Amino acid sequence: MKKITTFSVLFLAEICLLGSTAVLPALAQTDAPKTQVAARQAERMTNLHTRADQEITRRINALNQLMARIQAMQKLSSADKAALTGQLQELITPFTALQAKIKVDTDVATLAADVKSITGSYRIFALIIPKGHLLAAADRMNMVSDTMTTVIAKVQTRIDELKRAGTDITAWQSLLTDATAQVADAKAQAQAAITYVSGLVPDQNDQAVFKANKDALMKARADIKVGTKDLHAARKDIGTVIDKIKKLKPSMTPQPSTSSSASPSPSTS
Repeated sequence: MKKITTFSVLFLAEICLLGSTAVLPALAQTDAPKTQVAARQAERMTNLHTRADQEITRRINALNQLMARIQAMQKLSSADKAALTGQLQELITPFTALQAKIKVDTDVATLAADVKSITGSYRIFALIIPKGHLLAAADRMNMVSDTMTTVIAKVQTRIDELKRAGTDITAWQSLLTDATAQVADAKAQAQAAITYVSGLVPDQNDQAVFKANKDALMKARADIKVGTKDLHAARKDIGTVIDKIKKLKPSMTPQPSTSSSASPSPSTS
């Protein structure tokens, strides 16, 4: 009888030991992975919501800034401005709707797909913004070219007066002729850039369209670069001629008639 009691005590002790060191931890380990998965999923959802909100806001702000720049263009017609700003607004509207949808997304897969569409469907920074900036640069180039054309005409009038007074203006005329050609080429480059990019639309993940858009943007950038160099060269030529005219002795400088144009000021050159 005593042996049975001792055995019973030992058996009960072993059961307690197994329960505390094996059974209970096993139950805890079964629940732990579920908790960890849920925590990781919640963290991913939070990160996706935050990133999506930031990226959409960044794109909407960039589009609004571009619309303001388009409105400030001076050589673009009102109709063209309205068309461009309308296109940009058509992008802002779905972005705003997408931002609202993402905020209430509760499924990870749906949320991830919506976040992916931010960069995949609209090409804001890959196409729309570069296209707008190139159009603005071309507009600026046309405006500067027109200003330089006006200045060249005034300087030409002064050179003609000096020639009639007996001054050798051969070198100056050559510089002014070169400046005229440079300005004309700058306007041609600006128009070429406009032609390349004005009709571009997002590729919607079509690789052929994506490549065509990329090539057009690169060609337009090259045109703007060449046109900018043209205008710098023209400005230098015009400045040199004006400098030479200013350094003439007063007795050699003819008095302008009432019908002649005034000398261009340094600030307009």
